[in-house]
Amino acid sequence: MASTQDLELQLQQLQAQLQQSLQQQLQLQEQLQIILRQQEQISLRLQEPLPQQHQELHQPLLQQLLQQLLQQQLANSAPGTASPRRPPRTRNGRGTRKSVPRSRRSSSRPRPPPGA
Repeated sequence: MASTQDLELQLQQLQAQLQQSLQQQLQLQEQLQIILRQQEQISLRLQEPLPQQHQELHQPLLQQLLQQLLQQQLANSAPGTASPRRPPRTRNGRGTRKSVPRSRRSSSRPRPPPGA
């Protein structure tokens, strides 16, 4: 059985750990508050309209980017420009057909039930 001295030492260590954990928790709460304030400031700034000069600077750039995007989409949707489709894989996992024994071939007509 542990002596009283051992138990007191263990109690002191646990109290020190608890104190340390509480300090860490306080620090984390402070950091969380800072992050939440920053998020709020960012979301408020995102809601503000752009100053007029910025809008004028961005307008031609946006139009140019939209034009490029439209041209890319048109080029991609043009017939004959798409890459050719690869043939479906066959039983052996390659693109070439391997002969399958007649016994394993599935027939298009159903087999008669046994004894018919």
